[in-house]
Order: sequence, then C-alpha cells, then structure tokens
Amino acid sequence: MSVQPSRRSARLSIMYTWSQIYLYTLEEGAEGLKICSHAEKMLVVPIYGSAEVYSDEQRHVLYGNHCGILNPKENFSIQNAGTGPLRLYLIEFDELRLPGSSEEVSAEQLPITAGVIELASFSHFSGLVHNLYERRDLSGPLEEYESHFIFQEILLMILKSAECNREQDATSAVQKTIAFMENAYAFDLTHGQLAEMAGVSTRHYSRIFKGLTGKSPIDYLIELRMNKAKRLLQSREVSVGEVAGSVGFHDPFHFSRSFKQHTGVSPRLYINLRKHSSRIASLQYLGELLALGIKPVGAPSQLLKGRYLQGHVEGITEIGKSVVTPYLDRLATLKPDVILTFDGHHYDTYAKIAPTLDMSWSQPVFDRFRFIADLIGKQQEAEQWLSQYEEQTFEARNALKWHLQAGHTLSFIWTRGLPETVQVYYDMKVLYQDLGFQAPAPVAAVQKTKGHPFKSNIPVQELPHYVGDHLFVVVSPDPVSQQHFRELRQSEIWNSLPAVQNRRVYLGSEDWLREDPVSMSGQIREAVPLLVELN
Repeated sequence: MSVQPSRRSARLSIMYTWSQIYLYTLEEGAEGLKICSHAEKMLVVPIYGSAEVYSDEQRHVLYGNHCGILNPKENFSIQNAGTGPLRLYLIEFDELRLPGSSEEVSAEQLPITAGVIELASFSHFSGLVHNLYERRDLSGPLEEYESHFIFQEILLMILKSAECNREQDATSAVQKTIAFMENAYAFDLTHGQLAEMAGVSTRHYSRIFKGLTGKSPIDYLIELRMNKAKRLLQSREVSVGEVAGSVGFHDPFHFSRSFKQHTGVSPRLYINLRKHSSRIASLQYLGELLALGIKPVGAPSQLLKGRYLQGHVEGITEIGKSVVTPYLDRLATLKPDVILTFDGHHYDTYAKIAPTLDMSWSQPVFDRFRFIADLIGKQQEAEQWLSQYEEQTFEARNALKWHLQAGHTLSFIWTRGLPETVQVYYDMKVLYQDLGFQAPAPVAAVQKTKGHPFKSNIPVQELPHYVGDHLFVVVSPDPVSQQHFRELRQSEIWNSLPAVQNRRVYLGSEDWLREDPVSMSGQIREAVPLLVELN
C-alpha cells in the first residue's frame, strides 16, 4: 500500500528579508537625515544618544534601548534629540508573503507594524545589528544565508519585545481601570465596559485582572462595594437602604443578601457586632470572646464552668445548662444585641430574640477565632493573642525536648463509652500540632485522610493498637464514669499497655476536651510540668 504525502500548508503567512544596513553619526545641532528609500520597511536603531523621528503624521523619540519601525513610503526625517552625538543604524527590509497565505494576515502571524519598541536585552540586540553591519559587503550563498539568520534573530527579538510591550501596556491599562473602580464602585460597571476601557478583549482583561488582584473583575467590584458598606455601617447612623444605594445597589434586599454572602452576617447583625458596648449572649465561643477582651452578658453553665476560664467569667449570667439547652426566658430577659450559636442550634428561635450569628463548629479553631475578631473589629487584638500563643508553644516545645525521647508517640482518649468502648481523638491541636507530638500509626493514618472525623469510638479490646508511648486520658467526674475507669485499670488489656507499664499515663479533666483559645493556652501550661514530672 502506498501513502501519498500530504501537502502541508505554511505555518507562517509572512517572512521578512533584509536588503541593506547603514550606519550614521549626527553631531549635536547637525542637519537631520531626510530618508528616501524604496524598501517596504525600515528599522531605526540608535546605539548612542537619542533620535527624533518625524513622519507626515507622527513624531517619535528613540532612546538607547528603543528601536523604531518605519514605512519609508512616508516622508520622514531623523534628527539628533540629545546633547551629544547620535549614532544609529538603519536597516532596510522587505515583506515576503509565503505561498498559500491569504490576503488578510491574522494577528497571530505577528506582522511587523510601524511603531516604537522597547527592547528587553538591548546589548545583545545591538551586538546582532553590529554583526549584520560588519557582514554587509560579504557575498556568496553561505555568507548571505548566515546574514539572513542574523537578521531573523534581530526580528525575533523585536517580535518578543513587542509582545512584552503590548502586555505591559495592557497591564497598565487594566491597572488604570482598577483605579477607576476604586472611585466608581457605585456605578453599574460591567466586565465588557471595563475591558473596553482598557482596550483589550474581555478574556485578556480577565486574565490580567486576576493576575493583579487574584479576583475576577465582578468579584473585585463587589468586594469594593462591601468594604465601603462596612465603613458606612460603622461610621454613622444610616439605614440599610441608604447604604445599599450609596454603594451601587438599587434593591436593599439584594444588598443584604450580597452583604451576608460576602461577610457571613447580615447588615443588621454586623452593626450590632460592631457596637462599642454590644451586649452579646454566647451559647458557644465564650473562650474566643474572652481572648478578645469581650465579656458577654450571658453564657451556658457548660462553658462557664471551664477551669481555664475561671477568673474571667464573673458577672456573666447563666443562660443555659449546655450549649444546646438554653434558658430561653432568661435569654430574652437579657435583651442581647447579638446571640452566638453554632451549627444551626436553635437559630430560628434565637433570631426572634436578637440578630443571631451561626457559625460552623467544624472549622479550625483559629480560623473561627479570626472570623469573630474580624466581625467585631478586634483583628489587632486577635493577632496579638495569636502571637503570644505562638511564643508560648515555642517555649513549651523547648522545655519538653530535653525530657521526651525522639520518635515517641502520644495518644489521647476519653473513657466515655466504657465498659465496651472508649473515644480516640485524632485532632488534638495542642498536642499534635502545637507541641509537635507524633501519633501512633493507626491514628496517624486517619489524620492523613481528608475529611477524617475528629474522634471515633473503638472497642476496648483494640486499645493496644491505638495507644502510643504516652497516653493522655480524660475521665468524666460522675461516679459511673469513675467506677468504669477503675475497672478498666484492673484489666489485663490496660496493664499490658507499654504507656501504663512505663508510667507514662497522664490523667486529665474534661477541660482538656475544650477547644477555645483560652483553654488551649491553659492546656499547654498544664502539659509541660505534667510531662516533665513523669519523664
């Protein structure tokens, strides 16, 4: 079977061939050059001084790292624009259309057009031009062919520099539209209008815009509007409708919905959180508020009894037995400005009493700490607290490294579920992240799984697989839990654990189950002497 070779169409539609190169020197004040050429195009390359180029309709000044492309069919002249001598090359070249090319050449073919181009590596470029000049009188097929390749390299540098110049010009144009948006955020701006202002396509505009801001144009505009709305809501007594109109929203409902999507809270809740003396009822996140220097008017006894919070909760009214069992009458009597809850617990009921902030408990502790701080206007206080916490953990690590052997593993369990099961914890930030302890292999395997549970129940018989060289144990204070733990300590399974045999078991209260900034700081203070004493 024979295969007929296919005729491949030309990849390029246009090429350029050089015809001659000249070198001129113009002293200061000398008469300019009047150019008369039959070439289709001319390249002007000043290598010393600056040149002023006049054509029928335009004037350009070329400096040492610029070159100009001219159409010699126009009348033009070149003058010395500096205070010293001007030395420049003129290169004549012609346009050659390749067989099979269409009459109209697309932009992708990169045609050489008249204009001024700033060169990225002028020393290399001028070296190529000088090399071409030195070869101007050489003849013969090989010499001519080599000169042709030198000229093509000159053109390649021009094309690349021109592309870079266009990108820089486009970037500068997009930056100007961003500055315009900063002042015109209330106008009905569209993606197409902004791209038209910059003089680029919408696709090109989006790419440059995202590279500069990290956001799409519309997302950036919405953020501008929301930031302005935040300042207005904080600065003076204005209605939500007035704020909506001033930042470009015709419909207050649409503004409120967009504001909540952007900030996580409604405008009214944002106003109440930002009040200087806002009355906050905290059904959760008490430790976060206390770390920010805010004492809420109410909190459930489950939080108020936290050992690490003592000394900070005096005067706070008890408004529930636990974080999910509120005393609604007492809560309503307090007349709070804001109620904090989590994971939707009683949200609809709370919202009838006061604007309610509902947050997910599953997000990382310091993420929700920063989120609350940002809403309340306590970002600086939050970062200061986190900086002090980082120093505390650094000092704790240094204190422990002299007492704990390298490679030792640590486990954390809660005896809830005895006598059949216990709870193994996978995410104990203080121990595994902040103090840097390693988990035993089964726990570490779960930690590496995306979206893994915070803890899980395991049969008591599996304890040997989950317990490391060191073991933290939390036992609830009720008599039944205490009795079950005493029975566990008498069992063969318990006494076979290396951590038990080596006396590396640390008993803790339920305060070790609390995950809030104040409690975590207390846990680190408690862990260091406890671990040092038993090691």
